[in-house]
Amino acid sequence: MTGKPEKSYSALNVILLVCIVALLLVIGILLYKINLSGPPGPPPLPGPPPAGVPPVSEELKVAKGKVVGYVNNVHLDINGIKLQTSGQGELTFEFRPHTARAVLSVAQPGDEVEIQYNSQPDDEAVTYQLHHIKNLRTSKETGVDELPTPPRIPQGGPSTLFQIDKPAIITDGYGGVAALQAPGKLFHFKPEQVEDIQGLIKNGHNFKLLAVKREDEQGFVNIHHDMVYIVISITIDNKTFMIR
Repeated sequence: MTGKPEKSYSALNVILLVCIVALLLVIGILLYKINLSGPPGPPPLPGPPPAGVPPVSEELKVAKGKVVGYVNNVHLDINGIKLQTSGQGELTFEFRPHTARAVLSVAQPGDEVEIQYNSQPDDEAVTYQLHHIKNLRTSKETGVDELPTPPRIPQGGPSTLFQIDKPAIITDGYGGVAALQAPGKLFHFKPEQVEDIQGLIKNGHNFKLLAVKREDEQGFVNIHHDMVYIVISITIDNKTFMIR
């Protein structure tokens, strides 16, 4: 009669031992997963502003006056408007070159306009950056910050091979070659793209240029209304150099 309780007691011990082992196994698995996942990471940093939109570091100011003309960059693309104001005299407000067509569609020389701008420190002086312009007579207006920057080489357009002799060489303030100019045409590239061959360009006479026409839809306006071509390759003395 005494053997049966001992067997029951032994069976109960086995069951308890199995339960304890199973519980320890579950706890071990949970701890392992927690160690793998690690502590939560820091929150994501705020992203950069949308492409093509310059940062504005201060509240926009307002100026009113008469448009007296436009200014251009080294590539002869219009990139600023000159305004005769009543309180500050003549001021120049810069904008990105690809927004020129939008600005010119609002105001021409002689028009009275209202401009929203901010000032930005430069190496030599303070420059004024245009953000919005309104024609006070027609009420037509445009904001330039929303206009995206187009690709450097126009997409989808055919490339054309040009042969030009003794073109005018346009340089920047440091002597870097920025463009070649022929009657009614301007062949555009950035100085850093031809830095290694600018000596050949300056001393050359005959050039073959493979280029793509820059369409009006891109928003640029050449100060002389020349047709502008973006250079893909240049051949000097039978040596061809790709422009990247």
